[in-house]
Amino acid sequence: MCGIIINIASRAAFRGDAPDYIHCAASKGGAIALTRSIARGFAADNILAFAIASDAVKTEKADTFIQEYGEAAVTRDISLGKIAPP
Repeated sequence: MCGIIINIASRAAFRGDAPDYIHCAASKGGAIALTRSIARGFAADNILAFAIASDAVKTEKADTFIQEYGEAAVTRDISLGKIAPP
């Protein structure tokens, strides 16, 4: 048996998020835990699991967050200091 699983998460999985987005951070944290568990449990069966955890991406959701909290709230933890394009 072999295969590759790629899950999508976000930085919220590792740093949390604003109170209005707790559900998002929790679900992304769950995706990371799921991916790590699959990787640990099935690597011997040649099943590989990866998670992509992006930083802020310029989406409609990001725009809503920026309107409420300001762009500085999004970019202050980003090394490049700007939001990534989609």
